[in-house]
Amino acid sequence: LDRKPANNTTLCNMGKELALKVASSIIAAAILWLLIRFARTSWAFIRDRKTITLGHSIHEIVLAKERDLPDLLALYTRYFGKEVPTLAVMRTWLQRCNRSFWLVYDRGDHHFASSRLVGSFKILPITRSGITALETEQVSGSTLAKGHIARRPPDTVAYYVGDVVGTDRGARAAIVLRLHQLVLEPV
Repeated sequence: LDRKPANNTTLCNMGKELALKVASSIIAAAILWLLIRFARTSWAFIRDRKTITLGHSIHEIVLAKERDLPDLLALYTRYFGKEVPTLAVMRTWLQRCNRSFWLVYDRGDHHFASSRLVGSFKILPITRSGITALETEQVSGSTLAKGHIARRPPDTVAYYVGDVVGTDRGARAAIVLRLHQLVLEPV
């Protein structure tokens, strides 16, 4: 038995990573519940861009365009593995609702020339058939079909929040703040 005991630092880091993943999942579930409660709210109040300053760092949250989808898919794949939508599916969602994907950029210490993608989340307006398909597990948040995504607010029964990724503490804080603004602030 020539086994070395596990490094306490490694175990501690693994525990922290697991705790962060669990916390992110809980936050996403809570946000989904809130969005379903506010499903009748119009998309008109959602602004295209928001800058949030956290300490000495500026995080800018912007709506994704079609040209952003390959980088977004790479971010999803890095954090979620194979359980991600395809690029074609993401394009379909974006065509149905141009406010589907939000990107979080770290603009650094007030230097807009340098920025990096540090997070993202999606909000999909879901139709009644989409809700049924999700509840019966015919589809997942990665495989929703075109018909499950509402084109207009009257067709929206609920909102699906998913693929919440924040690569650092600042990005996660910016995402939570932005989702709070999108959901809870008055129109």
